[in-house]
Amino acid sequence: MGIVSRLRTATGRIRGKGPADMFRYAARRTLEHRYERHFGIDTATEIQPAALGSDDADAVHYAPSPYNAFFGAIKLVDADLPASVFVDYGSGLGRIVICAATLPFRRVIGIELAQALNRRARDNLEAARSRLACTDVQLVNANAAGWRVPCDVNVVHFYNPFLNDTLRRSVAELARSLREMPRELWIVFGSPWQMSRLMASGDPLPLPWQKETRDFRWPFYRDISATDPDGNRYRVFRIDSR
Repeated sequence: MGIVSRLRTATGRIRGKGPADMFRYAARRTLEHRYERHFGIDTATEIQPAALGSDDADAVHYAPSPYNAFFGAIKLVDADLPASVFVDYGSGLGRIVICAATLPFRRVIGIELAQALNRRARDNLEAARSRLACTDVQLVNANAAGWRVPCDVNVVHFYNPFLNDTLRRSVAELARSLREMPRELWIVFGSPWQMSRLMASGDPLPLPWQKETRDFRWPFYRDISATDPDGNRYRVFRIDSR
């Protein structure tokens, strides 16, 4: 984005939402650019499903999770990271896979339906390779709803990557894995509008398995209103099927 475009964006935000919102926006953008430069990657973009040739009714547009939001939320996960396997659902251009791989996870897996995004994610992963602590990183091109969850997965991440039946089927597959190999599982979910309702229903994850939730509010975003309790935050669910 050129200087003129940035000025126009800033002016528009000041007129539309006021200077406080503009400063929050500028702080977010500055931090994003710093992380992108640090890793040598390009993930700070938004892509509509139509641009990827997708007509899936459950698909949502690609947008990356804020760096500082993810790193803040993952601190709420009380798992032994060197013994843990991390999965990012809807891994897109690879941002969260790369962030997770900077931590000492035993294995990191990204699941992405769009081949075009997965190819670009592989390029980003190679560019960031020297910055990573985890050496076993996989990028899988698959529909999350049909992907069989390995029985050693114990930390999963969603940044609201898909809706409705695809979300429910993906969570049902997590439940199957937890029945097959009872264990503790941490779900880190960004903007959990639908996930909160799914969890409250107790289906497919039974209510007795749901041990606690922890919220992390995203820095540099507007305060959350009472009418939008699931926005601008990560919700971390601790599940235990034992």
